[in-house]
Amino acid sequence: EEYNLKPDHFFAVSNGANQDIFHPMDQKMCRERLQLDDGKTYLIFIGSLKKWHGLQQIVLAMPELIKKFPNIHLMIVGEGEQRAAVEKVVADNHLNERVTLFGEKAFEEVPYYINAADICLGSFIDKPGISPLKIYDYMACEKPIVSNAVGGMEDLFQAHKVGLLVESQEPEA
Repeated sequence: EEYNLKPDHFFAVSNGANQDIFHPMDQKMCRERLQLDDGKTYLIFIGSLKKWHGLQQIVLAMPELIKKFPNIHLMIVGEGEQRAAVEKVVADNHLNERVTLFGEKAFEEVPYYINAADICLGSFIDKPGISPLKIYDYMACEKPIVSNAVGGMEDLFQAHKVGLLVESQEPEA
């Protein structure tokens, strides 16, 4: 409207994943490459460590998850303003052996981390208009996803049957 263009001449293209880089790989090979223990169950979060990701909530869920799944381990790949806050929650809850913050990795390396994992995590404090690239990257690697239901995630998960949505941002959920 601002440029007096006809709306019917346009369509929105959602984000997606580069399938030349993000695709399924052998989990055991990925774990060997990253020197990960093949006997563990890995959760992974990839992306920027921003406040609206609520990563502290994921870390706070770990003690209960450990009770139910003794071999569980959380991997966080990415960097950002919330790193110190996440590290504090990890330390305060004595989870240093159960949560690894890998920091920022080269884009081409990220698929190895995703494919080494068993379950991929999307965590979002309600933020309208999100189009999370991480979810598309996880989908391209054909990994199951657990995320909270915000910003159209319900439609994406229902259309592609990619995982489980939780209705709350509380660790118990």
